[in-house]
Amino acid sequence: MKNIFLLAVISIMLLSNQTAFCQLTVQEYASGLVKPLGIEIDANGNLWVGEQGTGSGITGRVSMITPNGVVHPFLIGLPSSAPAFEPLSATDVYFDSNGKLLVVMGQSTGSDTLSSRVLIVDTTNFSVTQDYSTLDRSSILGTINLNKYLPSGNPYKITAGFENDLFIVDAYYNRVIRWHRNDGSLSTFSVFASIGQSEAVPTCIAYVDTGFFVGNLVGLPVPIGAAKVYFVDLAGNNSVYQGGLTAIVDVAVNPIDKSIYALQHAQFGPPWLNNKGRLFRIHNGIVDTLLSELPRPGGMVFNPHGDLFITSFQNNTILKVTNLPTVIEDNHTSVVNKFSLEQNYPNPFNPSTSIQYRVSSTSNVSLKVYDVLGNEVATLVNEEKPAGSYEVKFDAAGLSSGIYFYKLQAGTFTETKKMTLIK
Repeated sequence: MKNIFLLAVISIMLLSNQTAFCQLTVQEYASGLVKPLGIEIDANGNLWVGEQGTGSGITGRVSMITPNGVVHPFLIGLPSSAPAFEPLSATDVYFDSNGKLLVVMGQSTGSDTLSSRVLIVDTTNFSVTQDYSTLDRSSILGTINLNKYLPSGNPYKITAGFENDLFIVDAYYNRVIRWHRNDGSLSTFSVFASIGQSEAVPTCIAYVDTGFFVGNLVGLPVPIGAAKVYFVDLAGNNSVYQGGLTAIVDVAVNPIDKSIYALQHAQFGPPWLNNKGRLFRIHNGIVDTLLSELPRPGGMVFNPHGDLFITSFQNNTILKVTNLPTVIEDNHTSVVNKFSLEQNYPNPFNPSTSIQYRVSSTSNVSLKVYDVLGNEVATLVNEEKPAGSYEVKFDAAGLSSGIYFYKLQAGTFTETKKMTLIK
C-alpha cells in the first residue's frame, strides 16, 4: 500500500482543556475495480465491493479484497446499464444475519431478471478456501423481488434493522422499503418529501438502536447545500438530522465514538466536478470536513478499529483512511478548543458559497465581507455566539465578479481569507 497524501493536523474536541491531535493518513488500498460503489467488511477483514461495470451487457460484478489489498472477482455476469449518467449494477453489498451476502441490484434497462432485486449469495467456500473460484449468476441462491412492490424502482443500499428485518433505500420512489423477515412481504417504511423543485433521492442508510440515518443525493440539478442526513425513528417518522450538505452518497457510524460520517459523492453544477468528493464527520450538531478533493467516492465502511475504507467510483480504487479523530465526552458535552476560520466552499463560486468557523468560548462574533477596495459589502454574523462550530452561507447574487475578502472577529481573534466570485 502506498501513501497518497497526508492531511494537516486536525485538532479534536476534548474536555478538561486537553487537546488531542491526529494526522489523517490516506492510502490507496486496492485498485483495478470497475466503478466500485457499495462496500462491506467481514469478520476476517476481507472487503466486499459492488462494481457497476461498463454500463452495458453483463459487466457488473462483486469482488472480494483480501487484507493485503488483492482483488478477487467473486460474482460476475451481473447486468450493467446506464439509465441516467453513470453505470449501474451491484449498488450495495451487505452480510445478512445468517451469513449470506446480500447484493442490491439497481435499476437496469431491458428485461434482465436480476434488475431491481436483492440477490442472496453464499460466500462460505469462497472466503474459507484459497482457490477463490469465481461464481456466476447460476450460483445465486435466491432473490428478493423489489419490482413486485415498486415497479422500475431504483434500490440503492441496504441494512438490517429492528426485528432483524431488512431496510432498503429506493432512489426512484424516494422512500425506505421494509422487507419483513417473518413472511417475506414488502412495505413502505418512510417517505421523503421533495426538496424545493428536486426529488429527495435517498441513497444510503445506517442503523442504530433507536432508528436509522438516511442521506440523500437530491435530484438534478443536484444543488449545492440542499442535501440532508435524516434521522428516521422506529415508526418511520423522518426529521432532518443535518442539513446544508451536498450530494450525500453514503452514511456510516464510527464504531469508536459513534459519530456519524457522511460521504459527498461529487459537486454537480453543471459543470460536473468529479474530484469534489468530501468526507464529513457529524457530532452534536457540528460538521467537520475531514477530507476534501476526493475522486468521486461511492461508499464507505469502518473496520472494528475505526479505520475507514472508501470506494472511488472515479479512480476504480479503494482508499484506506486511518488516524481519524474521535471525541471523548463527559456529561454529554464537548468543547471546541480553538478559534478558526475555514476556507469558503466552493471557491471560486457563483453565486453562493459556505463559510465555516469555530469559536472556543462565548464571544461577540463578527463575520463581514469586503471588496478589494476595503468596502464592506455584507455582514454575515454580528452577535454573541457560544463555543462551537458554525456554517453560514454567503449569497453574492447582487455583486460583480471579482475577488472578495471575508473577516472573522471573535474576542481577540481575527482572521481574513480571500474568495473569488465568477459569474
